[in-house]
Amino acid sequence: MRRTLKVLSTVALIPAFYLLFVLLTPWLQRQGTGLAAPWTTSLVVGQVLAFPQIIGGIMAIFFLVWIAAGWLLRRVSGRNRRPNGTPLVGFLVSAMCVALALHPVSGPQEGPTEGRTMSVVSWNVHDELTRADLGHVVRGNPEVVVLPEASTGPLEKYLSELGKDSDYQVFSTSTGSGLSPTSVLISKSLGTYQIAEGEEPTVGTLALRPADPASSNPVVLGVHTASPVPRWMDQWDSDVGSVLDDVCTPRRDDSPRPVIAAGDYNANPWHGHMATIPGRDGCTNALPASGVSRGTWPSSLAAWTRTQIDHVVVNGDMRVDDADVMPIEGPSDHVPVRATLRF
Repeated sequence: MRRTLKVLSTVALIPAFYLLFVLLTPWLQRQGTGLAAPWTTSLVVGQVLAFPQIIGGIMAIFFLVWIAAGWLLRRVSGRNRRPNGTPLVGFLVSAMCVALALHPVSGPQEGPTEGRTMSVVSWNVHDELTRADLGHVVRGNPEVVVLPEASTGPLEKYLSELGKDSDYQVFSTSTGSGLSPTSVLISKSLGTYQIAEGEEPTVGTLALRPADPASSNPVVLGVHTASPVPRWMDQWDSDVGSVLDDVCTPRRDDSPRPVIAAGDYNANPWHGHMATIPGRDGCTNALPASGVSRGTWPSSLAAWTRTQIDHVVVNGDMRVDDADVMPIEGPSDHVPVRATLRF
């Protein structure tokens, strides 16, 4: 019986140590080890890992109750047994998991320390954009606004009512896939942009580049990946990998160009390919680089319990000056992300 309990005690530690490995993966990638936790994009595990701080907290409470129950049992029985060290180890590991989840890791930045700056806002509006919400988003005249699940009809109408229709070019993905379109606003101060046909890494992603080949302004990817639901798990993992390869892989053309990939990745900093960002040369995720741990989905939860699945990722020709989660909570189940970038 005692041996069985000892085995069960050891087995109880496995989830805690697995979660610790998952949360250490970005740091291990940054050290160039190439080590990565398995199964982070598999069904069930991927969904559970969306909220590592909550899972770590639940496990910490479980082990704390175990410690208290053991202490109480020894007091009641009057036996002077040596305490079981397993729950203490489990509690400490779980507490480390919570701390790591609240402090995402970022790799070193390689972008310029001087030069022009621009502002980017990304918000999955869930096809529930209101005029008031759009007004908040464009109030500071950001140069790029990425709006996954935003139909162009209401978007153009609200822009006109806000007197901003002359300030932005509006682009949108095709709705032929049955998905709500990803819409992107590009400030006319950046010059004329055009859709880069054939360069979209995923179905829900829109690729835009300056019409002038000599322009030094960035390529913009408005990102929306597949969702991590049972029939799309492989597609979700592939979408995230394709977007990051498109941003972080050095460009083949002769002239380097800044690249921004902003939008809804449906993956947090520890899911699959996202965990490799700190180890990729010239690749930066704006929120972790700015020390931001607050999540973006679902908006109904407290900020520290949300998962961070909306991102602004840039290549080595840009530097993140600052990024944050915006305090706007509209009808959408996401909250927006903003970033100030230098190029």
